[in-house]
Amino acid sequence: MVGIIGILVITIVIILMEVPSLLKDGIKKDIIVFFTILLLGVGVSIALTMGVKIPNPVDAIQFMYKPLSDLISNLFK
Repeated sequence: MVGIIGILVITIVIILMEVPSLLKDGIKKDIIVFFTILLLGVGVSIALTMGVKIPNPVDAIQFMYKPLSDLISNLFK
């Protein structure tokens, strides 16, 4: 529980530091991207703090490219 509160406190500090300059510039797309990435990061961090096992994206990439890698490797043997 302490970890989740810490993550939320750090998130609030980040918002207080970054959002005023984003609002001053008035670029709505940047604000949307900022909050989207921040919320994704906070969500993953809280999930990891709670012990949820999150799959590694590299495993999916290896799964997709392994057959091609094997084919090329066999061609050059």
